[in-house]
Amino acid sequence: MLRKKLLSNRVSYSSRLPIVGQSNNNSDIRGVSLYRYAFIVMYKNVILKRMLEKKPEMSLIDTFTYFTLNQLDDKNEFVNGIISDILREDDPLVIINRAPSLHIEAMIAMKINEVIPESVVRLPPNILQYLGADFDGDLVAVIPIFTKEAKKEALEYLSLDRLIINKYGGDNLSFEMLPYQDHKYGIYLLEQDYSKNKHI
Repeated sequence: MLRKKLLSNRVSYSSRLPIVGQSNNNSDIRGVSLYRYAFIVMYKNVILKRMLEKKPEMSLIDTFTYFTLNQLDDKNEFVNGIISDILREDDPLVIINRAPSLHIEAMIAMKINEVIPESVVRLPPNILQYLGADFDGDLVAVIPIFTKEAKKEALEYLSLDRLIINKYGGDNLSFEMLPYQDHKYGIYLLEQDYSKNKHI
């Protein structure tokens, strides 16, 4: 079902974006922050449908024209309101994948927490070891999931929860999600006393 409903359409819907660390104000490690324009491109049909529902007096051509002229305006309240509704009501789910996919953990299903103006996707640093990535400009594919069947299957087989389950002991929690190299480097930098140019 996942391959049929999702991967067969990834050429049309997926985006490739550089990754950066998740911001401190977003503590949900199961979610990502996605570039606003990438979200609009991937969810264009959903946004157009919502626009028609909110303004039934507009024709399809008028709606598409309005969308085309205002999709890049990040201050447009009407488009931003629809995006907020989709994030709140639809729980949009995407698959994060970085080629080459050497193991099943290289594909992770995550929800979209927010849209951001930067041309990046913000990921929790803990999952980088599974993607085989770091914050030096690596790109990941962001593949949206639309149908309920595909979402259910993605959450069952590709959710972040499976990464913290002991592979050898069933449901026992393991310590696989340990601090990654970027965590360690950040801790090292925080321990530096730059005013005196020596360790604290």
